[in-house]
Amino acid sequence: MFGRILNFSALALVLLAFCSCEKEKDIDFEGTFGGGEITDNPQEGPQGKRCFIWIEGNANFRDYGDSRENIARDMAKISDCGFTDIVVDVRPAGAGGDVLFKTDKCPQVDFMGAWVNGSYVKVQRTSDWDYLQAFIDEAHKVGLRVYAGFNTFCGGHESGLGKNGVLFRDAEMNKYATVLNTESGLKSIMDEWADEKFFNPVHPKVQEYILGLLKDLAAYEDLDGIILDRGRFYDFKSDFSDYTRSEFED
Repeated sequence: MFGRILNFSALALVLLAFCSCEKEKDIDFEGTFGGGEITDNPQEGPQGKRCFIWIEGNANFRDYGDSRENIARDMAKISDCGFTDIVVDVRPAGAGGDVLFKTDKCPQVDFMGAWVNGSYVKVQRTSDWDYLQAFIDEAHKVGLRVYAGFNTFCGGHESGLGKNGVLFRDAEMNKYATVLNTESGLKSIMDEWADEKFFNPVHPKVQEYILGLLKDLAAYEDLDGIILDRGRFYDFKSDFSDYTRSEFED
């Protein structure tokens, strides 16, 4: 099933990012992605190893959301430290699955929460330039490869700062929120407290929506790759909907 395929892909790629830096000879990076030659960027880290750094969305939104200058500054620092590859979180869970790349299928991130001087505050973005493309441009200038980190089945986020994500905005998509097996019975995740609201990965409408976003993300010609995060069910309590049960029985 689609969910199993994404789960396997996410596991393999996230392991690649977080295991101790892999020797380049052990990984086949030959070929093309999105029209750009991966082998055009030959930089190697210490002892000829590939070293990745993950740029999480929420934690860095205050610095990068409205400042290309800060992006350029830190890409230079990252390269100077010996890293060879960056992963940019472009569908942050903390934004309910809204995006930081070009697509007409989902809104751009409006706000995210961040810890500032000990307080959790709302950080809003006022710029409209392409967030992902800015990272690609600035990272490639200093020899870094760029991967897009994609929270696959996240569809909403709720906190004291507000609610965002398609599961809150779209009544039709809300029907495809995952169903949890709780102590008090089966309930939609939308009716339970959970800061991250997940889709049911089994449903074809969900798969169609996610694949549409991924197609637009893969269209970036200079992007070196995509890493799928959370390509899975929400947790062991999901999904217990009638639809998933029927598919399991089939």
